Amino acid sequence: MFLLPRFGTLCGYAVVDYKGVQKYTYEYILEGLDDGWNEGGKDNKITYTSLAPGDYVFKVRAQSSDGFWSAAHALEVHIAPPYWQQLWFRILIPLLILIAIASGQYSKSISNQEAQAKLEAKVKERTRQADESRREAEKANAAKTIFLANMSHEIRTPMNGVLGMLELLHATELNTEQQELLNAVQQSGENLLFIINDILDFTKTESEKITLESVPFHIRTSVENILVLFTGNALSKQLELNYVIEPDVPSSIRGDEVKLKQILGNLIGNALKFTKTGGVFVHVSKVAQAPDGSAVLRFSVKDTGMGIGKERQASLFEPFTQVDASTTRKFGGTGLGLAISKRFCELMGGTIGVNSEDGKGAEFYFTIKAKASKRTIEDIIPPPELIGKTALICDVSKNQVKGLKSLFDALGMKTIIQDNFDSAIFNEKKNHRFLYL
Repeated sequence: MFLLPRFGTLCGYAVVDYKGVQKYTYEYILEGLDDGWNEGGKDNKITYTSLAPGDYVFKVRAQSSDGFWSAAHALEVHIAPPYWQQLWFRILIPLLILIAIASGQYSKSISNQEAQAKLEAKVKERTRQADESRREAEKANAAKTIFLANMSHEIRTPMNGVLGMLELLHATELNTEQQELLNAVQQSGENLLFIINDILDFTKTESEKITLESVPFHIRTSVENILVLFTGNALSKQLELNYVIEPDVPSSIRGDEVKLKQILGNLIGNALKFTKTGGVFVHVSKVAQAPDGSAVLRFSVKDTGMGIGKERQASLFEPFTQVDASTTRKFGGTGLGLAISKRFCELMGGTIGVNSEDGKGAEFYFTIKAKASKRTIEDIIPPPELIGKTALICDVSKNQVKGLKSLFDALGMKTIIQDNFDSAIFNEKKNHRFLYL
């Protein structure tokens, strides 16, 4: 009996008969699969296919032609499971899958790292180029600033000498024509000196070399001193030039008076420059009290000039910028005044802005932070002879009325406001005892 497992399960068997005269028939059984004996006839082989893995016992017996059965012969058969059903294969496949996934992820990670490295290299190179460009631009800007500062300084020194000589020349005897020519030369020199000073201030702000002083000064005195400088200009154009300082504004603060006066002077000068009729009004008020004890003061310069359109206001505070291209030719100037004023305001903890419309005048305003003294206008002791007296104000503009009324209120006086001189005379006849302005 033999077994050939490669062809399924093939079992062959035979009876050893030395005489060779008998004919045999066979019966077989595969224990573990068959329930009983199977007739095999004279065929001495049997094939089992698709046997499940496991252990079997194959038995076979033969019957001679005269009816005798031989003893059953047995053969133990073991059917091994296919490799795909074996434990090692079941462990190997998930492991291979995990290895494949890990390999894919690793490859992807390597690719991402390479791409990231290339991107970082590009960014680093672009950053280096940008830094180089920035440094070159800073060097060029610094060189420009130094050049402008040096040139302005070198020009200003002899210009002051020229203006000084012109002042001496004014003291000599000159005829009318010579006097007019001398005035024109002096005015041109002063305009040039003003431009040079603007350039110097601008270069200082660009190089951040501006420092603030902190000295006590009186706001009213500073405002009045600035207005005095423009009084002649206002009178020559028949323009009003008034101011009001609200009672709650500190009379004395600590700060940089020079820069404050420079900002005010620039705004008042611009207002007078672009105003043909009406006037210019300066208003000072306290808008807030900072937690550190500083007062936030608002300075406003309002005019009745030609106004500024909304679309042109955003660029007003940029260097070398003016309202329109014709402004420089008609009125002169460098376009640096507002840019310098903006920088000064920022240094003093404030801001600067404008409210305006075409043809409706303009209001330029700015704020600063400054330590205030405890004494205000309300604290000033008025002369006893003025307390309770009545002041009559007539035939003046609304801005003048506001300023005078604020002043008289602070002095403890009453005010009567009349529109014209005749009404004022009528009140005088009613035995009012008042100061007449």
